[in-house]
Amino acid sequence: SLVMILALLPTATLAASAAQEDTWDGTVDISWYREGEYDFKITTAEQLAGLAQLVNTGNKFEDKTVSLGSNLNLAGHEWTSIGTGSNAKQYFGGTFDGQHFQIRNLTSKNSTTYYHGLFGVISNGGTVQNLYVVDADLYSNDNSLRMGILADWVNDGTVKNCYTSGTAHNVSGNKLLGGLIGTCTAGSKIIGCSSDAKVISDYYDDGDEYSDCDTVGGIVGQWENATSDAIISDCWFGGSI
Repeated sequence: SLVMILALLPTATLAASAAQEDTWDGTVDISWYREGEYDFKITTAEQLAGLAQLVNTGNKFEDKTVSLGSNLNLAGHEWTSIGTGSNAKQYFGGTFDGQHFQIRNLTSKNSTTYYHGLFGVISNGGTVQNLYVVDADLYSNDNSLRMGILADWVNDGTVKNCYTSGTAHNVSGNKLLGGLIGTCTAGSKIIGCSSDAKVISDYYDDGDEYSDCDTVGGIVGQWENATSDAIISDCWFGGSI
């Protein structure tokens, strides 16, 4: 009975969080950010886009916490990932607490940064928790290396109590493709996460057989260079590959 109750918790929580939402108009708002402060609350999709802009221009948010205060609908506008650099620069290194709210209709089909997920790079202690990214629509026909709905790349970071649904679809091959995260490296920790995503890998080259195909996983596409403290635990995948 306990197992059955626990299995129902993600659905129940999602239903409970399906309240009023803010719909994105495609613009960016960074007015909420104050230099020298360490705790921030964002309640609009424009502010979330502002977080992406701040991180992508060099603010790692280290030792800072950003909390989500409402459901957001990204409304199919092309999304620029939060973190479009590497594990050394232009990454998210703070704490993002979704507080069990939803971000709906994340869309990336024409990326110019070679990142596609809500977060591009989470690195060096960065944490994303208690967040639901639902009805995502990611499509890639480029030579980027990674794609995941929540994050393309997590390096020595933590993702816990997060959920994704929607589609991650790659047609170009040579990609690390996951329903939650594209690739994890070093001592990353993925705990209590789940996905109902549809993960689609279309690439096949008759002349080269499997050498250019994707590496695919329901939760994580590929884990590289794991250290002894790396962990994935209490996770489930209920989608399709």
